[in-house]
Amino acid sequence: MDADHEIRRPSPVAVTSETGYTDLLNGCMDHGWCFSYTCLKRLMTFWAVVTMQTEYTVHFTGTNPQKLRLSIPYTPESENIMIKIYYQSSLRLQIFVGEQRRFVEDMNLHDGRQKAQLVRDGKWTPNDGGSGYIAQLPSLTCPCQIGGVCRDALLCRTASNVHGANRWNRAEGLLEIVMSGHDIDKYIDIEGMPVVSVSMGVSTSVEEFYNVKDSFISNLASLLGVSPNRISIVDVVAGNARRRLLATGAVVSFEIEPDPEIAMMNSSISVLESRGSVVINVTRSVNVVGPCSVRYEVTSTNSTSARQGVNFVAASGVLVFQSTETSKKITVTLLSEAGYAAEDKTLVVVLSEPVNATLNDDTTAISIKNVHPPAPSAPQLNGNPTASNVPLKWSTTSWPDVPSVGLQTVLGWELQCLRPEISSTWITVPVLGTATTSLFGGQPAYTLVECRVRVQCVGGWSSWSASSAGLRTLAVCGDGTRHQTEICDDGDVEGGDGCSAACSVELGWSCVKGNGVPDTCNNGCGDGRLTGSEECDDGANADGDGCSSSCRVEGGWTCGPSNATDAQSSSVCNTTCGDGYRVALREACDDGNTNPNDGCSASCTVESGAECNENDAMQSVCQKCGNSIVEGTEVCDAGGASAACLSCLSVKAGWRCSGSPSTCIAGPSNPTAPVLVEAKETSLSISWTAPNGNGLAVESYTVEWTNRTGFWGHNFRRATSRTFTLGNLTAGTSYSFRLNACHGEGCSAYGRSATFKTKAASTASSLTSLSNSIAQSVAGSSAITNLVGAVNLTVSAPPPAPEAPDESSLIGLLNETEVVSDLQDDLIEEASGPPASEFGVVMTETSPMVVSESDGVVLLPVHLVLLEDGSTDHSGSRDVISVTWELTASTAVDGRDVSQSTGAFAFAPGQASAYLVVTLVDNDVLQYPHGDIVFTVEMRTVTAGATLLSPADRDVTVTDNEVRPTVSLAVNAVTVDKNSVFEASLVKSGALERGAKAIYSTTPLTAVAGTGYVRVTEGIVIIPAGESTGVAPVTILEGSGTFKVSIRVVEAECTPGTGVYGCGGRLGSISELTVTISGASSGGPVCGNGVKQDPEACDDGNTENGDGCTALCVVETGYACTTASAGLDTCILETTPRSGMVFVRASTSVVGVSAAEFVGAVRTAFRQGVASAVSVLLAQVLIESVSRRRAESSVTVNYRLLVSEAEGNAMAASLAAVHADGRLLAALQAEGMNVTVAMASAPTVEGASGTAGEGGGEPTPGPQLVEEEDKDSMTLIIIVCAVIGVLLLICCCVVLWLRRKGVLSKGAKVADAPPADTTSAAAAPAPGPPAPNPPASIPITTVPSDGGGSEKTRQEAALEDEEPVEKPTAGHTGAAHTSPDGRQRTGSHEQLVSPLYKELREALGPRWPKLVGALGGAGMASEYVSQEDFTAAFRACGVPGPQVKELWTAEMGLSFPTVFGSELHMVPVAENLARSDMDKRILGLYRYVRYKGDEVDMRRLERALEASGMAKADMQTIMTNLKGEDASATVTFEKLHDSVHALFEPAAPARTMSTKLPPLGSKDEEEDLHKLSMRAKQPSYRTLGGRKEGIAAFLATAAEAAEEHRKVDRMNLPDRVDSQKGSE
Repeated sequence: MDADHEIRRPSPVAVTSETGYTDLLNGCMDHGWCFSYTCLKRLMTFWAVVTMQTEYTVHFTGTNPQKLRLSIPYTPESENIMIKIYYQSSLRLQIFVGEQRRFVEDMNLHDGRQKAQLVRDGKWTPNDGGSGYIAQLPSLTCPCQIGGVCRDALLCRTASNVHGANRWNRAEGLLEIVMSGHDIDKYIDIEGMPVVSVSMGVSTSVEEFYNVKDSFISNLASLLGVSPNRISIVDVVAGNARRRLLATGAVVSFEIEPDPEIAMMNSSISVLESRGSVVINVTRSVNVVGPCSVRYEVTSTNSTSARQGVNFVAASGVLVFQSTETSKKITVTLLSEAGYAAEDKTLVVVLSEPVNATLNDDTTAISIKNVHPPAPSAPQLNGNPTASNVPLKWSTTSWPDVPSVGLQTVLGWELQCLRPEISSTWITVPVLGTATTSLFGGQPAYTLVECRVRVQCVGGWSSWSASSAGLRTLAVCGDGTRHQTEICDDGDVEGGDGCSAACSVELGWSCVKGNGVPDTCNNGCGDGRLTGSEECDDGANADGDGCSSSCRVEGGWTCGPSNATDAQSSSVCNTTCGDGYRVALREACDDGNTNPNDGCSASCTVESGAECNENDAMQSVCQKCGNSIVEGTEVCDAGGASAACLSCLSVKAGWRCSGSPSTCIAGPSNPTAPVLVEAKETSLSISWTAPNGNGLAVESYTVEWTNRTGFWGHNFRRATSRTFTLGNLTAGTSYSFRLNACHGEGCSAYGRSATFKTKAASTASSLTSLSNSIAQSVAGSSAITNLVGAVNLTVSAPPPAPEAPDESSLIGLLNETEVVSDLQDDLIEEASGPPASEFGVVMTETSPMVVSESDGVVLLPVHLVLLEDGSTDHSGSRDVISVTWELTASTAVDGRDVSQSTGAFAFAPGQASAYLVVTLVDNDVLQYPHGDIVFTVEMRTVTAGATLLSPADRDVTVTDNEVRPTVSLAVNAVTVDKNSVFEASLVKSGALERGAKAIYSTTPLTAVAGTGYVRVTEGIVIIPAGESTGVAPVTILEGSGTFKVSIRVVEAECTPGTGVYGCGGRLGSISELTVTISGASSGGPVCGNGVKQDPEACDDGNTENGDGCTALCVVETGYACTTASAGLDTCILETTPRSGMVFVRASTSVVGVSAAEFVGAVRTAFRQGVASAVSVLLAQVLIESVSRRRAESSVTVNYRLLVSEAEGNAMAASLAAVHADGRLLAALQAEGMNVTVAMASAPTVEGASGTAGEGGGEPTPGPQLVEEEDKDSMTLIIIVCAVIGVLLLICCCVVLWLRRKGVLSKGAKVADAPPADTTSAAAAPAPGPPAPNPPASIPITTVPSDGGGSEKTRQEAALEDEEPVEKPTAGHTGAAHTSPDGRQRTGSHEQLVSPLYKELREALGPRWPKLVGALGGAGMASEYVSQEDFTAAFRACGVPGPQVKELWTAEMGLSFPTVFGSELHMVPVAENLARSDMDKRILGLYRYVRYKGDEVDMRRLERALEASGMAKADMQTIMTNLKGEDASATVTFEKLHDSVHALFEPAAPARTMSTKLPPLGSKDEEEDLHKLSMRAKQPSYRTLGGRKEGIAAFLATAAEAAEEHRKVDRMNLPDRVDSQKGSE
């Protein structure tokens, strides 16, 4: 837009069609509301209705705009119009298309030169069939006319009808331009380049002129002082009828072009130093044709403050603009300087040395804003120190002119302390989170301490604060070391030995300071004889006379013998003036010297006018106002030379004093250098910040300027504001400015100067000046007339550049962008195009997308594609096309992570592309366990007959932006006393608003667990939200040595403040603490050591609650404790309630915690949760037993509540209610248990029933970890299993008899026979207590070694001396599948998911071991897995998201939901995904080893490999790879996984089977079928080379053979073959 586009009105605009119809356009109404013409603001925008494929001529009223934009949006691209705009001015018009400003040159120009002239010069190909050039014209004529109809117009585009094709019709003064329908960002900009147009009549002929044309241009350029490249011959025609003299001559038309203008886009930029870099844009304008260049430099100057290598990286180079290139970028690298800087750092980027161009706005000033906070104040004492600790506090300082409020956010502190008398090393002291207090502890008595602190904010660390004043820990009387505050210290606190309990010398004694040992005292003090440890002895036993009552020389005194010949004679003491110790009553002052006129005279008296005070060392600090020395509390001392120094204690307002003696100056402080506000051709505007007025406000400034280096004092002006504009300047000239500040007391000196440059003269004004001199210069030039003879000139100057309105008239105006946006809807016309049925909808990008949760949205581009040719280059459909979408394979929670997981969007008529938008929720929830949200966005349906094409989905990962709490130990080493309870301090940082749970344990080093300390295997420390510290208690016993306390796991609250843990936290820098046990035993009782001592009521050897004996060794309610001979108490539950009380018994299923974990804090948390849910005391909730459930991390808790008889029934109902409405679950989660619960049995009420007297009946054993199964139930199960076994045996005999009789052939199915129930037998437990975490059932196919019917599998044989292995469960191919916990899967699996399994097997390929390992990590050991872990495992193996979701949906349709949510039984899933029998063996091996934990015993691994049916060669390969040179007895599961994976990678093609197969097709069907089954059995695993690919190939061959057999015989053979193949 022109600068005056809102104040000039070129309307009405006449738009005339080729049919003669004229539309007069008036545009928008005024939107400025003030007085004067320039206030009538209006948008220079005009709307017209046009007919496509038509020519229109446009005329403006008045002067045409020099910048003009044309647009016909929302119109099909295949439709065009021709616009012809009339221009009078001398301008060359340049056409740019779209936001990218693609330059479209005049059809008859090439690089700014007329093609006709280039043909004459032999530099362009003629187009008239001869040697001439015919001007090219824009056209609306369709180049693809077929049968009178325009076909495929877009495919027939040429230079004459493309969008933006143009030419300048010089004869008629019309710009002719073609416009096609386009998107809204493909508008056409017309920009006028000012030129000087010259028509020169010469006396030579046309041919003669062309002979001297090059010389003519060269001489003319030299004459005018311009480059020859700027002169362009437009036309040369014969004759000039207006002048007889030139009738036989020629008329030469030429243009003088301007140079390109290169300029900085911005004169100044502010940026934070933490940004790292800043991009400076350099533009090329006015003339965009032809190459040009400019040099740049990133530097600092005298007027800038940034330092190279500290604040920025210096750089220089050359920017080269190719022809039609309009912009370049300079990247400036910024450096972050440590510490706070009060003022911004400035540097400049300067342009220089332009080539084929002129410079305008050649400098950009970069202001780097500091992001580091100011140094905090020095630490101070926070209360009273102790003998070993110094409490400290500190505070932040104000941050003036902070760039952003967020930068002040404190992230943490770092505190360091120095012990200068001991070491020069700074010691870092822990600071809890953002607290401003801490404790420097563990120091020796009377240690001198100096501390400093620094703060970390968002931008980084501040500088260190000043060191604190010297701080000391307290002296300890009796520690054997005399400190300054002690007169003696003989190592005890007993009196009568010369040194009292208060460490003062007792009367009649004297003590000598020991060197590293306690003081030695003797009792001869006061007898007038200098003996023993006495320093003096004046016989007085009094203080204040030089020799103290303890015979020590007092400060400020010197003592000697009264008899020079007797060293032990009575002491005589005197003071010494000038020794720096003032003795009260003897000296008025003592400043450490005997100099006069410093406040304390040579005789230690206070001088007149002086004031003296003593410091801690009793040295006098004196100050005397007027002695020209700044001392003590004086702020100035001018020696009486200045009245501005008021009594040496303050400075007069408006003055500043400095130095000693002080020099006082009136006026404000010196101002800083001014900064540029705006530069114009004839003016410069500057501004500055107000300097310190030193107590008075600044009233005025003197601004001085010069355009000559160092030439000051001639041009100045007074200003009262902090801005100044200097006019009547020369364009393109540098001016320097400086200023001073004044108020009523005086003026400051001039501050630093700054230099600024006015804008270069505009191109139009430069060319106008040139045009004025052409006629005179050329007419009298022999260099021209000698070439072309006499000349006759007509010169057309360019129009002046538009000027912007005065700034004051712009107040209150509407923003043009806002107006256009508001009116945008009015521009939309009904689109036309193909119907929706001709389009497909497709996602244009398929690569996974990663966004941040804080981005707010996920934008996925979607396009309409023409089905005919797959093109996206079209104008959309005429119909509205709606698309629905859904999030699949998603870990996002609807409403928590995304606003919705389904949605829709639409393509409007004429719209070719759109965005699918998924709105994200920036919540405070930690995503766990993956740390990020993952989902697949799938388009599901389309409307209006359009087609949904592939790809229609895209994977998205949303990174979590929440901060996870970090938990660390406060220290890494500590010493503790015996027989105590040690509490290790834990510190939480990073996310104080989120609670954290740390799990810790102890490990012995030299101390022995049980004698030195009580072992902690899994202690839990909860640090709630809002708190930053916690403690981990460990009981210390009688032994000695060292052990470690280690933090093993840190969990965070998933949502702050909920108390529900389970999301990942971070382990801090100190995760281990070494504890040294030392010191003497206190001899008192220690709760938890297993020895009952008074006043303990019990001691069961631990400090856990809920087991009958509390952590304080008090018997819990409902328990009875007895003491064994060894002193260890045994606590058991009472079997019947006491009189008036009842037991309310209940059982609760708890999922999320294993039986092994249900101890200690977890047990107490469960009791507390129940107590909170039903509003009873913790002591009323007693756990009777904990039963392990079938699934891992699942238990049944049997417990009872002790309540009064009146409350019994109500309490039973309340227990049932809190299970049903979720209150119990909420209470448990509030206690930190991340579990789900369900009622296992209804609550019952049990009274005393007269079976016990008062106090209860016979006690029963206390709570057991795992309850044995009921013996009666086990007996019943065994009987049922035996019956079922007998029935199965009878069935097998019948089947064998039928097969022998030929009624059933091998492999045939028994019609309608229900599957045998094998689960009952499997459910019977082995005798004895069950092993912890028994392995889940392993699907193993029986592989007899002799090929016959062996009773045992090899796995059972190999492991029969180990733990019992459960029998395989039923397969997954029948009508029902029974899971290990008795639940059945219904439906026909083969019908639903067999095709999908085939696809998945092909997708997995050799990655089967990786899948099994991933499932093992995700939950295979527990047999049930969530959708989240299921998806993660398959996606990690490369299976596409839609297939994973389809498999999950199909499997869940066949599964029975578990009581604890939507989890899937993985055994049948893994079985059906196995491509071969070997795959199933791998699955069994993995599940067996996974059950054993992360460490695998090598001996048992070898037996497990053998049991899995592995070939010996491959088994030996695996074992060799695992062992290597390491003789370790164990190996990690990760290493085992890598070895198995490597063995089954398809590094080489599958080996060919060596066994020839018998042919099929004999007459005997049973014999053929038997041969077929033998083909499947014959090649052993070893024969196939141990590669499952070989087995897969063999089974494929077997399938082909089955197909051949199917052709021969139409019996139900395929079913039998499939069954046989599946079993093998």
